[in-house]
Amino acid sequence: MNHCYNCDSDKVSFEKNTFKCICSDCGAWVANMDDQQDFHLLYSKKYFDGDEYLNYELGKKVHRKNFQKKIKILKPHFSKRDIRILEIGAATGEFLKTAKENGIQQILGVEISDFAREVAIKDGLKVLSPFDPSLEKEIKALSPNLIVAWDVWEHIDCPSLVMKKYLELCSPDVIFAVTTVDSSSSVAVKRQEGWRQFHPPTHINYPTKKSFEIFFSKNHFKLLEHFHFGYVRPLAVYLAAVFGPKKWLKNSSLLFSVPLYLNLFDTQMVIAKRDDKKDN
Repeated sequence: MNHCYNCDSDKVSFEKNTFKCICSDCGAWVANMDDQQDFHLLYSKKYFDGDEYLNYELGKKVHRKNFQKKIKILKPHFSKRDIRILEIGAATGEFLKTAKENGIQQILGVEISDFAREVAIKDGLKVLSPFDPSLEKEIKALSPNLIVAWDVWEHIDCPSLVMKKYLELCSPDVIFAVTTVDSSSSVAVKRQEGWRQFHPPTHINYPTKKSFEIFFSKNHFKLLEHFHFGYVRPLAVYLAAVFGPKKWLKNSSLLFSVPLYLNLFDTQMVIAKRDDKKDN
């Protein structure tokens, strides 16, 4: 392994232990997994209903509050320009629905989960598989000036390489917005493999804040914003962390309707724009 999948550096060495490899340039972690994973199969209906998510369907209304907040953060960077969104890891399309409710009509999603993609399509959204032969054509036709990847970077096998390919298909003035884990955060450094975000095989890559500083500089992007992002989550999720995924929690509409905000400063949000000056 001589290329960092997080910062895109190709001149690095890696410290390796039983659980992870650590990039010498940015400090990012990459889960040390001997077996190749079929990521297509990891994100079945069960992933959204009892595995990673206690009950994704019941939590949608609360999760929408996070999407509203992200759109509010992004809109000032576009002034009066129309926004054309490509979402990587669109899941069942809740962010794209929120975008439409905010007047953003030119949207396209990419999602690996057959289950989630089918839900989004039934709701009238254009969400394609990353393996769809028409995907490149659809992205070029949209000419996105905003790519978002909400809490998906950590799930992708080689995220820096994957995202570079998508960025090549976008508008010259594209803005790229990401939320993902921060393995340089105090809680991650202290907890290491016991950190709540460390759970391969669904989470593979664990970038640091420095990872994105290097990645965007190397790929001619200017950082616009970079900070720790806190989330609103349903009360049921917090109770499940204490009592376990009990049936009375999993199916409680009431407990899923109560939003609670928490920021452990281990999730980062980064917004960057292609820097025309560096391209010239």
